[in-house]
Amino acid sequence: MVLAHTMVAEMTRGELAEHLARHARWVVTAGFDGEQLVIEGGDLSGIDLSGADLTEVALPGSHLDGARLAGAQLGLSNLASCSFKGADLSGANLAKANLDRACLERATLSQAVATRATFVAGDLREARLDGADLRRVLFDSANLEAASLEGADLTKTSFTGARMTGVRLAGAKGLSEMLVRWIEVGGARLDEPAAREWLLHAATAR
Repeated sequence: MVLAHTMVAEMTRGELAEHLARHARWVVTAGFDGEQLVIEGGDLSGIDLSGADLTEVALPGSHLDGARLAGAQLGLSNLASCSFKGADLSGANLAKANLDRACLERATLSQAVATRATFVAGDLREARLDGADLRRVLFDSANLEAASLEGADLTKTSFTGARMTGVRLAGAKGLSEMLVRWIEVGGARLDEPAAREWLLHAATAR
């Protein structure tokens, strides 16, 4: 069942809890029981789903601004074009999640596990991803201006076409294995090898 924006707006807290419980059964039974939670363009701003198992949830185009999702299980989820402005996803599992074109401006993803997730063309301005596991993540064409990735694992992470002005990379790991053909810094395009050199310098700058 796909829940549209109007249905979510009219849903009581108890009804949402029941949908979440059915989704949890769907995950645990590999689809034999329960029902996948699918919400298109819903407004879940400010919701507290800390620690919830939302594996494979589909929330394309939904608003979760200011949501509390610390420690939530969001692996394999469809979060494309979602808005997570100011949301707390610290310690969340986002492995293989689709966050293409998502807005995570000022969101907190510190210590999150996002291996193989995609943030293509996403807005991560001023987002905090300190200590996050970002191995093989795609940040291609994303806006990472003033974002903090200090101490993050960037092994095989792709930044091609990303906006990187003001990004903080101190202590980041896997820098020698980053994938980058070009980046944008201060409105200027830096191609390889200058792009890689700039990223390596940013990682050692204080």
